[in-house]
Amino acid sequence: MSKPTQTKRGQRYLGDEGNMIVHDLERARGSCEIDEILDESRGVRFDPDILEQASLEKFRPCNRCISSY
Repeated sequence: MSKPTQTKRGQRYLGDEGNMIVHDLERARGSCEIDEILDESRGVRFDPDILEQASLEKFRPCNRCISSY
């Protein structure tokens, strides 16, 4: 289940509700615009914090920070 978040502490994956893309915070690049996602309150965290959960919630992997899924 996803929950709104405005921080990236203590999590690996961050979802962008604006475009339904999930980002890997350990591999995120500047072009992922993580700070903008959080500043605009579009960020969600997943419970459990795994890529499979994001996929179950219809988030697509970012092609910049998640190379293959």
